[in-house]
Amino acid sequence: EGQVLARLENDDLKAERDQIKAQLASARSDLVRPETELRTSELNYNRLKDLLQRRAISQLDFEIGQDRYLKARVSLDSARAGIRALEAGLLRSEVLIEYTLIKAPFDGVVLTKDADVGEVVAPFGSATNAKAAVVTMADLSSLLVEADVAESFLSRVQMGQPCEILLDALPETRFPGKVDTIVPTADRTRATVMVKVRFDRLDPRVLPEMSARVAFLSRPLLDGETQPFLGVHREAAVDRNGEKGLFLIEEGRARWLSLPDAEFFGDYLVSKPPLKEGQRVVLKPSRDIKSGDRVNISD
Repeated sequence: EGQVLARLENDDLKAERDQIKAQLASARSDLVRPETELRTSELNYNRLKDLLQRRAISQLDFEIGQDRYLKARVSLDSARAGIRALEAGLLRSEVLIEYTLIKAPFDGVVLTKDADVGEVVAPFGSATNAKAAVVTMADLSSLLVEADVAESFLSRVQMGQPCEILLDALPETRFPGKVDTIVPTADRTRATVMVKVRFDRLDPRVLPEMSARVAFLSRPLLDGETQPFLGVHREAAVDRNGEKGLFLIEEGRARWLSLPDAEFFGDYLVSKPPLKEGQRVVLKPSRDIKSGDRVNISD
């Protein structure tokens, strides 16, 4: 915040500022003369006033000295007022020069440079052939994911609801978040409502305009639940005497694999090891299948 992003041409303003500085220096130098005249005329005025009280001078001589004193005081006040006017003009020129420095209004990152050296820039592009912006910035601390939610699902979305964010650019990482805003308008053609989701913790790898997917959760995920699990379709799951598991296919035969810690997540049975990626499983196994039975694999 406050860092200079661009400088507008300001040679004319700098020349005006330098001129005022020179005039101010000259006025301050010339101030010595009226100050000296005032001190001299004031001493003479006090002396004449004392002499008049002792009737050593005429009333006319006193009034002449008094008039010189008053004129000297007015002259000094006028010189000081001129200096104050020049100081105000100098301050104004400094402010105008400061206005030619375009500074970052907040802490953020420059996304695009919209104007090059020599191009005309005007507020909101009001001038012909003028650019409306010098740069485009983003406050990464306010990044939100805009998700289009089907109207039929909207009743299950609430403010502050925990979410899990998955970026296509970072498929190995899942980011926790919360529902920040439910936009109170709908897209009639798509029958969706925009929901904005805020990241709980920002990651420097997350950039504006990245594509993302959002899962709306019924509760926040625990630490151990944020790691990816392996899963198989529920058609492979078997429950025998309260024991969950499935049949693997190894060398053309079925082998029972017990998965006591497995849980259903939607249409999938997810589990930690011993389930391994790439293993082949039996879908919709018959009730009488057992380990060692030969399995015919159809293409």
